[in-house]
Amino acid sequence: MSILEAIIIAVVEGLTEFLPVSSTGHMIITQALLGIESTPFVKAFTVIIQFGAILSVVLLYWKRFFRLNPVIIFDKSAVTGMGFVQKGWIFLKRFLHKFDFYWKLFIAVVPAGVLGLIFGDQIDSLLENVLVVSVMLVVG
Repeated sequence: MSILEAIIIAVVEGLTEFLPVSSTGHMIITQALLGIESTPFVKAFTVIIQFGAILSVVLLYWKRFFRLNPVIIFDKSAVTGMGFVQKGWIFLKRFLHKFDFYWKLFIAVVPAGVLGLIFGDQIDSLLENVLVVSVMLVVG
């Protein structure tokens, strides 16, 4: 893979990462159009490029992902005059409300992880087929 091809693939990843389309699918098609063979180096390059894109999303939306701050979880003036148990219930209720997002995220990821472990080889073989990737991009 040449430097120009690496730049083209990186630009495709950067443009499609924030769009509601498959950035991986577009990278696979771009590699096929450029005639790049799927070597271990190319696969590692693809993973590193995607890791960088995911890291940029996490950094961009850091506050939205990690709002769980137990130190500033309730307004002290709102609980002035309340007993310890009442303050504890308010703290717990707000903590669980914020924790709910992470619990749902975990539950959503588990089935995909299990299926990935079971069918990993079949998924890999399908991802290397440009026709399958192209059809899946159109189908949605």
